Amino acid sequence: MSKIFVAGATGRVGQEVVKQLAAAGQEVLAAGRKLDRLPKGELITPVAFDFTWLPDQMAKLLTGVDAIVFTAGSRGKKSFTG
Repeated sequence: MSKIFVAGATGRVGQEVVKQLAAAGQEVLAAGRKLDRLPKGELITPVAFDFTWLPDQMAKLLTGVDAIVFTAGSRGKKSFTG
């Protein structure tokens, strides 16, 4: 079993990816800014994550992860600072 980090897990694509990975027996870290909107389940762990964090903050959540799936989108809004 792999541990897979899914960024943008509150969106339509992210939720479907999380669901399919868990159904395939993978351990999933479902990441997003709003914990209450993240998928939950036996193999799914919701985690708070924000792309405006400093890299060191992000790296802490990625320790021990085998793969990262990026599904985050902005829906046309600016999501990143800088």
